[in-house]
This record gives sequence, structure tokens and C-alpha cells, in this order.
Amino acid sequence: MLKVAIIGGGLAGIVCATQLERYGIIPDLFEKNDKLAEPYRHAGLSLEIVLRPIKDPIRYLNQKYNIYLKPSGLVKKAVYISPSACSIIKGNLGYFINRGADYESADNILARKLKSKIHLKTEVDYKDLKNEYDYVVVASGYPTEAKEAGIWQEAIKMSVKGAVVAGSFDINTFIVWINKDYCRSGYAYMAPFNNREASLILAVNDINPSEIDKYWEKFIESEKLDYKIIESFKRVHYAGFVYPHIVENVYFIGNAGGCLDPLLGFGVFPSVVTASEAAKSIVYGTDYESGIGKTVELNMKLLEFRKIFSKLDNNGYDLLIKSLGLPGVNLLVYRWTKINAVNTGYSVLKPINAILQLGNNILKK
Repeated sequence: MLKVAIIGGGLAGIVCATQLERYGIIPDLFEKNDKLAEPYRHAGLSLEIVLRPIKDPIRYLNQKYNIYLKPSGLVKKAVYISPSACSIIKGNLGYFINRGADYESADNILARKLKSKIHLKTEVDYKDLKNEYDYVVVASGYPTEAKEAGIWQEAIKMSVKGAVVAGSFDINTFIVWINKDYCRSGYAYMAPFNNREASLILAVNDINPSEIDKYWEKFIESEKLDYKIIESFKRVHYAGFVYPHIVENVYFIGNAGGCLDPLLGFGVFPSVVTASEAAKSIVYGTDYESGIGKTVELNMKLLEFRKIFSKLDNNGYDLLIKSLGLPGVNLLVYRWTKINAVNTGYSVLKPINAILQLGNNILKK
């Protein structure tokens, strides 16, 4: 029987272990913390507009990979707020998914079913394990190992502060704030756990992580938010690209494999895809790079959005948010055509980015 080690007990590591068990392989799963799943509560999202032509991401993952991520709610309204504008989009927009330390989080629901050999509070080095095991799967959530292997290309570094806040919330509403004054080219969002608690997240790019509290206070003050904070956390998000995703007998999956969405920082869908494809490749010898190709391509296209977004000032943010609320845009993108917004936007933005980059290079000379 194959000996497989998985480094990291977050969603990607849990899904990979689940799939290997289905194939008759009982892996060793190593997690440096004292329990599986991320050690803090937060709410993630899976948005239909990002994943088109997939119409229902939860159903797709269940049918293709036999992984059911229990949603905590439906996203029926998205509110986008910039310094001087606000637009509201309504429809069947996607799902809320509880993550991390919550007992009913998607991570923990899957983790409770594992039969794998779980080694908690255990830090390991993939370079040591690759000599002991037939295969090693890196699912640490960070690019540390990919950097060591020389296969990591960083795109964005975000300092993040999040909190579970108490109040009264619409369980179907997702709120996004963009404002250069407190998130630079990052973002803030709020997603409900239920009608009494919500996840409030601020992500600020290119700052020293020690500065995040200063930006958080400005965010709370600027938006006049007075929710009671129940618990909070800080971390750093890295978005980038990994290639190749296999080095010798080592597979890189989830965020450790460069699959964090570079636009809004969501990683649920790519974590399940990369974890499932890695397990299949280990057992059946399928082409892992081909299996995750569309997921990697999607992130590359989202990065084009991020590059243009980063060049806007607050006036540009206002124009962007106002355009989202135009009736024609709403009907065209969300209700009538269901066009692939990422592909269409990528086709438009890529040459614009190239022109802007050329202009910057000329100015530098």
C-alpha cells in the first residue's frame, strides 16, 4: 500500500485525506496546531459569477468529487460600497461557507469523518518526509515550501485582520467595502454566520503586518461600524503562482499550491479541486497539472482584474461601484446572458494592463 504524508490540516489537507481514504489509502496527516481546520472562525464565499460556466459550485464539487461542502446560507444580495458610491446586486449569487474553528464549519464537518492517522502539534519538513513516504502532499496554507522548492512566484501579499462580530444581520447579504484610505488596494467584507453573528474581514496589501490594527481602526471609524467584537484574528495572505505543482514525489495543493483567489482572497473551490486531483493523481497516475489547469487559469485571469483594480484611486472606485449598479450591467451580467464575466473581463483588461505597463516602463526610462 502506498505511504502518503499530508502536511497541513486545513480544508485542502482534509479533502485530500478524505479522497485518499476513498481510494483505500490511509495517509499520515501532520498539523502543527492542536486541532484540524483553521484556528479561528470566519465565513468564506463561493460566488457564481466568478466560477461560470459552473452554475452551482456546491453541486459541481459534490457531483465531480463527491465532496459536499455544507453552505451556511445563500448569497442573494451583494452590497458594494466605495467612498462616495453604493450599488446593490440581487439574485442567486452563490453561497456562504463557514470555515475554521466553528463546529459546523465545512472543514470540521469533513474532518470528523476522517480515519487517517492524524498527528497534531507536529511540525514536519517536506524534504525529510519525501524520503520516508512514497508521496508527500503540501497543504500548509502558505507558500513556504514552494519558495524553498523554487517554484513560487508571488503576486500579492495581504495583511488581514478578521473578527466575529455580534449584531443584527441579513443572512443572505454580502457587503464589500473598497477605500484607499483604509485598505489601499485591498478590500473589506462582511459575511453572516447567522442573523446574530457575522465575519468582518479587512485585507490591506503591501503593509507591515504590525500596521494592520491602524488600518482596522480607520476602517471601523470611516464606515461607522459599532458591532461588538466577540473574537478576532490576524494573519498574512499570499496570492501567487506555483509551477510545476509536483516536484519529485511532492504535490502542492490549496493555498500552498498558489490557488488563493488574488481578487478577493477566497480559496474554498480551488482547495477542493487541487486536493481531489492530487489524490487521484497519486492513486491512478493521472496528469495533475492538466486536472487543475482550469483552476490555475482562472486565478491568472483574476490577477488581471487585480492589477487594474490596484491602479484605481478613490474616484476610480466610485466609478467602478456606480457602474456595477447600472440597470444594463446588472441585467446583462447577472440575469439575462450569464456571460462568463471573468473570461470577458480578462480579454478586455489584459491588453489594457500591457499598455499601462509599457507606459510605466517608458516613464521610468
